[in-house]
Amino acid sequence: MMSDFQRSLSVRLSRRGERSNQSNKEEGGGGALFPPSSRLHSEYGIKTIWKAGFLRLLLVGGILWMLLIILALLFHVWYLWRGKHTFAIAQHKHHRNIYEEADACKRRKRYARPLVDLQMKIYRYEGLEPWSIKKSTVSDVPEGAVIIREHTAMNNLFSCLWFNEVHLLTPRDQLSFGYVVDRLKGAFKVFMFQNCEYNSLFELHPHIREHSSKIEWVKSLKELKGKGESMKESRGGFGLWTPYPGDLDSVELPKVVRTSKAG
Repeated sequence: MMSDFQRSLSVRLSRRGERSNQSNKEEGGGGALFPPSSRLHSEYGIKTIWKAGFLRLLLVGGILWMLLIILALLFHVWYLWRGKHTFAIAQHKHHRNIYEEADACKRRKRYARPLVDLQMKIYRYEGLEPWSIKKSTVSDVPEGAVIIREHTAMNNLFSCLWFNEVHLLTPRDQLSFGYVVDRLKGAFKVFMFQNCEYNSLFELHPHIREHSSKIEWVKSLKELKGKGESMKESRGGFGLWTPYPGDLDSVELPKVVRTSKAG
């Protein structure tokens, strides 16, 4: 009885040994039908991971691109197509009157005071009235950081004229926006949305440098003569250095009443 049990045990052990040897030979790779798992991972795993990661990157990029397109369409629908507008810009937070904005620029030393007065005298001489509720626009002063527009012929004309004013006179674009709109005599329609919407949708970063050139500290036009001519900016302001054909000395600027303490 004991001999039969020992015989069956030895047979089982020998079979287990044969199986373990066979598996060791297959893992060794000597004539094996399939390569070992470690070599399979080293040869094929990198390619598989790279392809899967690239496909995931493409998927994420496509989703982000679609979200950007949808966001742009939502802006167009809300600010343009909903009211059949082609040009939208935010209102200024404090001012609606160009002359009030000019007064704030002088008080805060945003640009040379005599040059701001010269620009306002030119606009006043050419018939620009202070803003009132009788005007077709809700304001003459925009917050020009964000502009939502369609590329129509009238919008391109307005943008060209607005840029010319900024390049010709002072670089304070908020001072020339209402003037260009007024000169187009109702041919240009603009939708000015509330400033609170602008602040809720976009983050406004203040200017890094409050004063970008020496000319912003000029207090009188006499300082720009003689040695002061070196302070004249070469990239703009050409309309300020050439004589104006009209009599600006007789022009009186409208009295400004501050409607906001923050202005």
